[in-house]
This record gives sequence, structure tokens and C-alpha cells, in this order.
Amino acid sequence: LREALEHGKEMDQILCLLQLTKENDPGFDYRVARNAMGKVTAIVWQDRVQRGHCQSLLDVVMLDMMKRQQNSVDWPYCGPVLITGHERKIATAAEAILVTESIDAYVFVMDATYTMSGVDRSLTKVIFSDGIMSVTLLEKLGIQNTCKLILDKYHLLDVDWPKAFGG
Repeated sequence: LREALEHGKEMDQILCLLQLTKENDPGFDYRVARNAMGKVTAIVWQDRVQRGHCQSLLDVVMLDMMKRQQNSVDWPYCGPVLITGHERKIATAAEAILVTESIDAYVFVMDATYTMSGVDRSLTKVIFSDGIMSVTLLEKLGIQNTCKLILDKYHLLDVDWPKAFGG
């Protein structure tokens, strides 16, 4: 993926498409992360409907990267899912493609989501996520005092966990 982004024209085409979409649809927005050398490492985008979901559903977030095996360049995909017990609604907050799965990548996705939606991050009370996470995510987002991090059921019950902890 890094080679394709650095030597091909794909990234220029993607960024051009995103900018044209933003210019033609005032409800669309996006953010781009770059490394120290200026290379793109992540793109997060949000449409008007997703932004609306963030206004009322950002209290519980399901956060995980997926679908790497389903595309030719091995891009991790992230679509934070929002849920409220009271309203019983489920929706995506934004969508993202990233070069790698890391805590910093998750921080970028969530920072971009908060910024684009204009929602105070302290509204998020629970983040369900996978085994890569630690309270570092909450600390980097500045919500460690108002939010709890819970590992998701799939990763907690994965067959590798008993092996990792000796049975």
C-alpha cells in the first residue's frame, strides 16, 4: 500500500475526488493524516447523514479496523459504529481508510469524527474496541476521565486468548 501511495497516482485521484465532493456537497467533509515526510497515512470522511448521527448517538462507539483482506492494497477500513440503548439506533459516524492499524490511527479517526461533526468528545461514555487498544487511546483523545474502554466480545473470546494466558 505504501508503495502504491508513494509511486502511483491513486492518492492524487482519491484526494481530488474528495475535494470535488466537498465542493459540490456542503454536507460532506474529510480529513487527511500525513506522516513526517508528507505521505498520506489515513483518510476519514463523513457525510451529512453520518454527521447527524453523531449529534445524538456518540455516547457509545464500536471501534475496530476490518476488511483488509477484501481489497487488493490491504487498506484497513474503519467505520466507527454508534449505538444508544435508549433510542436503540445503530449508525456509522464516519468512514476511514488507513495505511496501518495502530492506536494513533484510531485517535486520528476519532479526532476527525469529533471535529467534522462538531460534537464535544466528552459525550462519548463507552468505546468498545479490539485487543490493540489500551487506555492510551482514551488519554490521547483526552476522554480518560469521562469514557470507559471495553474490549469487544470477539477479541475477548478469540481462541488465541486462552493460549496467550495459559489456559
